[in-house]
Amino acid sequence: MIHVTEHHQGTGHVELAVDGSLDETTLPVLKGVLGDHMQAGRTVSLNLKGVVHITREVRVFLHEIRDHVLIVHLPLFIQLPGGDPPA
Repeated sequence: MIHVTEHHQGTGHVELAVDGSLDETTLPVLKGVLGDHMQAGRTVSLNLKGVVHITREVRVFLHEIRDHVLIVHLPLFIQLPGGDPPA
């Protein structure tokens, strides 16, 4: 289960704070929320400070979107493909 909180930071930018576990059942929720904001033309930052578990499938997804979404507060236990250090 995940909880996503939206923090609108002025016009055109939103920070999505995610808490909980990211896996194959919660990934569609995350994709939907991200997609809605991106289609609306907003820049998005994804705050993963509250994530307690993540699957390989979600790590691959985060790697795929990191050129379009600013990923912040990546927990130390999460390493994205490509070897970039956590932020």
